[in-house]
Amino acid sequence: MEIVRIALQCLALDDRSFDLGFARRYEALQRSIGEVGVLQPLLTRPRPADTKYQIVCGFGRALVARGLSVPEIPIVALDAAITDADCLRLALFDNLPHRQFNPIERAIILTKLGQHVDRDRLVSDYMPLLGMQPGATLFHRTVALMGLVDRLKWAVAEGRIEEKVGVALSSLSPSDQEVFARFLERCQPSVSIAREWAEALVAVARRDNRTLLEVAMTPEVAAILESEEMTRGERTAALRRHFQRLRYPTVSARETRFDEAKAVLRLPPSMRLEPAPSFESDEISLEIRFRNEAELRDALVMLEKWFDDPDLLKRLWQTRAEPDRD
Repeated sequence: MEIVRIALQCLALDDRSFDLGFARRYEALQRSIGEVGVLQPLLTRPRPADTKYQIVCGFGRALVARGLSVPEIPIVALDAAITDADCLRLALFDNLPHRQFNPIERAIILTKLGQHVDRDRLVSDYMPLLGMQPGATLFHRTVALMGLVDRLKWAVAEGRIEEKVGVALSSLSPSDQEVFARFLERCQPSVSIAREWAEALVAVARRDNRTLLEVAMTPEVAAILESEEMTRGERTAALRRHFQRLRYPTVSARETRFDEAKAVLRLPPSMRLEPAPSFESDEISLEIRFRNEAELRDALVMLEKWFDDPDLLKRLWQTRAEPDRD
C-alpha cells in the first residue's frame, strides 16, 4: 500500500465511524507533531460520496495536526470495498498493543462492533481482548454506559464516578443526568461520596415517583450550589447532609430531636453522647475524657445534676422511629 500526502481538508474529520477513543489526552502527541510533524501515516478509506477519506486509524494524529494547522498529512488508503466491520477490527487491533481502554471506550467498541457481530461472539471473543471477564451481565452493564450524557461519560472515563454508578445514572433522562453532572462539577466530591449521592437521589426519585430535577433542584440545593462563600468541601458536606435527609427523613428527624435534647445538657468538650447507629435501638453511649481525678469528679457532678430534672433525660429516649424505606 502506497503512502501519500494529502491536504488535511481532504480528511472527513467529522466522520467518527471508526473512532474508538474517548476522553483521550494528546499532550505528548502535540509535542511530537509540533517538533517533527506526523511520522506515522493514517490508515484511511476513500469515501466515494464526496471524495474525502474516512479515518480508520489515527484520529488523534489528525485532530492534533488540525489544531497545529499542519497543511498536509501522510495516509495509506485502503481499498474502498473494505467493509465497516473490517475497518473497526483494524482500528481495534491498531490500538490494543499500546492502549488500555477506559470504560466508555469499551462501551463504544462493543456497541460499534455489535452492529456487525452477534452478541455471543462479542462476549466470548472481544470482551477478553478488552481485558474484561466474559459474561452477559457485564456486557449489558458496559453497553448501558452509552446512555450517559457526555459530561457523565467524561466523569466515568476519568474515574470521577464508578462504572456501576454510571450504569445506574444511565437509566435517568438526559435532563436528570445533567443535574447530577452539575453536582459533580460544582463540588468535585470523592468517588465514594459521588456514589452515595447517586444512590440517595435515585432512591428518592423512585420512591417519590419524581424526576431527579424535581427532587434535587430545590431552592435549598440551588443556594448551596451557587454559594461563593462556601468552599468546595463545605458545599459537598452541605449537599451530603441534605441528600441523606431526603433519603432517610425519619432518621434525620430523630437526629434533629436528639441533637436538640443533647444541646440542653450543655456537654463540655470532654464529654460525648451518641445514639445507636440509625437509632436501631434505644442504646446511648457516653464518652468521658479526663486527665486527672479532679476532672473526673467534675464530670460526675455534672451527671448528677442531670437527674434533678427527670424530663431532661427523657427527651433523649423519645419514641424510636420506624426505619426509613427507599
